[in-house]
Amino acid sequence: MRRCFTQWAAVVVLLCFGTLSISGQGEPVTVPNLSGLNAAQAAAQLNKAGLAFGREIVVPIAEGMTPDVISGQSVAAGEPAVPGAVVDVEIPRSANIRLVYDDNDLTVINLGAVNIDIKDVVFETTEGNAANFNAARWADELRAKQCVQVWSVNRNGPKSLPECTYIQNWRTARNAARHFWTAVSGAQSFKVIQSEIERAFCQAAPPNSQDQPVSCELYLPASTADEVTQYIYIAYQADRLVVMNNSDAQWMPPNDTRIANGLANPEPVGKQFRLNAALFGRPETVAQINRLAPNQCLLFVSSEADTGGLMDCDVIATMELPPTQLWWTANFEILGSDGKHRTCNAATPDKLTLCIMPR
Repeated sequence: MRRCFTQWAAVVVLLCFGTLSISGQGEPVTVPNLSGLNAAQAAAQLNKAGLAFGREIVVPIAEGMTPDVISGQSVAAGEPAVPGAVVDVEIPRSANIRLVYDDNDLTVINLGAVNIDIKDVVFETTEGNAANFNAARWADELRAKQCVQVWSVNRNGPKSLPECTYIQNWRTARNAARHFWTAVSGAQSFKVIQSEIERAFCQAAPPNSQDQPVSCELYLPASTADEVTQYIYIAYQADRLVVMNNSDAQWMPPNDTRIANGLANPEPVGKQFRLNAALFGRPETVAQINRLAPNQCLLFVSSEADTGGLMDCDVIATMELPPTQLWWTANFEILGSDGKHRTCNAATPDKLTLCIMPR
């Protein structure tokens, strides 16, 4: 499906949209060459081909390698693949997180000199029991050289590790549904996921491993990483609106931002809402709604709007609304991750409005 709208002003501006979806059927697609791209650019290319971006596998930085640039891919460029297939990538990086764990406890160590965002990190078993743990239970950020810890047994305080300058936070998780790392609870392996990206795959700690803890290393972006755009880009006309990643090489996580609806009757989106997969009903798509790759966008459109035109912006998800519920026809607020409220003006008939705000 393709959608477009035009701004009539001194110059004609044409914004058009093509939808990316996923399907296990249809003719094989050709895997693109991802060499030399960063992760966000690779995701955009894979999605355009009808393929999903998978794990970012950290490999040691060897001579001749460029850090943070893809050096390998799980399916070779030019090979055929089933639509919707997942392609993992190898990226030379220095691991900045180490997990140290035994059958009783797990410690997450920030090896670097900068804070790391962990609020969207989830640990979950891949084999064995169905346990999981959300890192936001510790904190939004893991401070430089510090650690967080979780125990599966009763404990009066954390234990120290040589790599930790300080235990920033620790928890006792008595519920076995949180014991993702230990074979004592039935886990055989677990993965670390951040914003729908699998960052690591680790083996579970065997029973009686207190004196022989297991280690697993991975990379998580620092809170100040430049791989994420600091702005949210919204373009809208009276009958449609897009939230777009307008960058060339960065991710844009729209779920970091909340929108305050200015309509008297704000249904179905609500008075405040986040731009995430749940809002769009978790549609089947090769792309990630919670983390837009370059040139990807989310589309809100009137159920009475026309369609057609040339593709320019890759639509990840679409929400059709009744003409009376187009929330951008009134002033609305952007509630950024910095806690500040910023106002975007209501749509103007027959003109394109841009609202570019800090996330």
